[in-house]
Amino acid sequence: MQVAGTAATLSLAGCATVAEQFSSGEGTPGAGGGTGTPVPETDTGSTPGSESTDASGTPDDDSWSTESVTIESPDISLADVPLPEERTQYARMGASDASATATVYGNWKCPYTQDFVLNQLPEVVDRFVRPGDLALEFRALSYQSGEPFLGPDAPRAARAGLSVWDVDPESYWSYFAHVFANQPQERREWAQPSLLVRFAEKSGVNGTQQVQQSIRSNAYAGPVQSTTGAASDLGIATVPRVFANEEITAPTVDFESTLSQLESAVGN
Repeated sequence: MQVAGTAATLSLAGCATVAEQFSSGEGTPGAGGGTGTPVPETDTGSTPGSESTDASGTPDDDSWSTESVTIESPDISLADVPLPEERTQYARMGASDASATATVYGNWKCPYTQDFVLNQLPEVVDRFVRPGDLALEFRALSYQSGEPFLGPDAPRAARAGLSVWDVDPESYWSYFAHVFANQPQERREWAQPSLLVRFAEKSGVNGTQQVQQSIRSNAYAGPVQSTTGAASDLGIATVPRVFANEEITAPTVDFESTLSQLESAVGN
């Protein structure tokens, strides 16, 4: 396995467990039990749910609930991306006869994955996916060392995404964009059935009742666990990461390396 841009890729600059950060000498546990991963400074173009603050300006945890999350339309458009003709277990965009496939390992709660989705993915889609050269798959890494990764609700967010892909693949990438554009803070356990269903409804997903039933019944737990194994086999413990052409790159560390990786993968 070749790791492209080794020095950059080994730098965290992404969401990792607290243990992973300490082993790398970076970061400290964040307030409220978060990972301590510094949130990337990025203009998401969206307005997640507002939070009340106390007199010192600190967010008032007692006042927050998923009902306070305002779901705005995303500035990016993924609703019209090409989809493969065949059904796939994990969400995929791109032509069935694309010359290469890239897998993005991310996490629905990770602010660095949000940064990639809102600020870098559109260029990848326009340069490689829409022309028919590349198929792109998303897999949500939701467990690390046997424990939920970025909160106990992270596996539920992953299962909800797989349910939307299974029930209404034509609306999946709209759902994907809506969730990341309105992603609440990582330390919140926001991936609750009620909010996930609201995201699906706002995204125009057909079959939201089926999605809700899947979320509550623990459906798709197997594919979520399989992603954990696949990431472990590749040595991926921090997200987002892109695997293609037998290389792993960290787009939020060095986006040019990711673009070069994809250029090589499609043979350009």
